[in-house]
Amino acid sequence: MPSVETTMSRRLQTPGHNGWRRTAQPDDPNKFFMVSADCHANEPKDWVKSRIAPEYRKRLPRLEMRDGQAFIITEGNRPWKIKTDTTDWGPEDIERNKTGRNPAERLADMDRDGMDAEIVFGNKGIHAFGTNDPGFSMAMCQAWNDWAHEEFGAYQDRILPMAQIPTLDVEAAVQEVERVAKLGFKGVTIPVKPEYGPTGMDQRNYNQAEFEPLWSAIEDVGLPLTIHVSTGRDPRASSGPGGAVINYAVHCCAASQEPVANLCASGVLERHPKLRFATIEAGIGWVSWLLEVMDEAF
Repeated sequence: MPSVETTMSRRLQTPGHNGWRRTAQPDDPNKFFMVSADCHANEPKDWVKSRIAPEYRKRLPRLEMRDGQAFIITEGNRPWKIKTDTTDWGPEDIERNKTGRNPAERLADMDRDGMDAEIVFGNKGIHAFGTNDPGFSMAMCQAWNDWAHEEFGAYQDRILPMAQIPTLDVEAAVQEVERVAKLGFKGVTIPVKPEYGPTGMDQRNYNQAEFEPLWSAIEDVGLPLTIHVSTGRDPRASSGPGGAVINYAVHCCAASQEPVANLCASGVLERHPKLRFATIEAGIGWVSWLLEVMDEAF
């Protein structure tokens, strides 16, 4: 595998855009309209504690040091090791990891990169989907939605946070959809699966009738629905040689096929023709294959 330095030098040696009639360059008078569809917030350390009931505070996702190593501790996952001082960052990565601390920084970066708008998901906040306690999940999602509204609400001409909707309690989910729509959110996001953990025969899933009120609510408020990878289960199902690649390809990206199949095969999209949805960070090459194989199965 090439080093970071080699990879970065290759990026600088790409053919470029000389001779193109239109580009995404900020100074192009006929610039393409560009949207960055998978950005993440940079929440402050204390974003949630002041916005959540005291009984939940000891259960919040947190960073712990164990034997000199940093771990993210969450309720639904085994500890998640975080590299600290050993990562071989390239110059672009160093710059990227120092940005996005507030809307002004985000807008400056977008202007520099030729981005007209960005779709923003939780970073720390996305861990709210990693529990099967309906009350705890909703409390964390509401806290993130409130923080995101306070942080980005005045900038939604260009910065578009997706309101987090937990799906363990459908009635509560419907109420939160209606609440965030009134706040002015431009889209919502749900986990890859409604219940956290490996898929099983006894698990509820989005093809089942109990979720019809949720689809109706999202359709009624007219907001697009997004489904971000690694929100329905812990994607670290493989270990050993190649484990990181296997986990990303199979247990992270490929898992996004499940909600697409659920929504298409069960007739949800026929019953809710105004429902619009997108999978996020899962690629797109598999979509044509999935539609073809579902047609064949039908």
